[in-house]
Amino acid sequence: MKITKQRLKEIIKEELTKYEREALMMDDEDGPFVLRMSGKGAEEAYLHGLDSGGRPKFGPRDGAHEYSSIDKAMNRQSALKADGDGLAEVEPAATLRLKGDPSQKEIDRLAYGARTGRWRK
Repeated sequence: MKITKQRLKEIIKEELTKYEREALMMDDEDGPFVLRMSGKGAEEAYLHGLDSGGRPKFGPRDGAHEYSSIDKAMNRQSALKADGDGLAEVEPAATLRLKGDPSQKEIDRLAYGARTGRWRK
C-alpha cells in the first residue's frame, strides 16, 4: 500500500495535537521546560509531579516540575494525554533577565505576569 506525501502529512496532523506540534518546534536549548494544562486557572495549571498513587498533581508556576530536555517533557505530555488527564502544553521555564536598574514597581509587574500569565502595563 502506497501513501502519498500529502496523505502522510494529513495523517500526522490528525494524530498530533496543537500543543504537541508546538513542542516539536523546540529543542533542548530552549529549556528547561514545564507542563501547563489547558483549561485550568493559573493556580492549578502546572504539573508538580505525581502523588503517591501515581496521579498527577497540579499547582501554581512556583514549584512546577522542570524537565531538562524536550524529549522528557514530551514523554510526560503523551503520558498525561494517554491517561485521560487532558492536554498539556510544553513551555520553556523562562527566567526573567532585567537590564539596567529596574524599579521595584517594574520588578513586581514582571513577577506578577510571570506568575499568573496576565500582564499589566
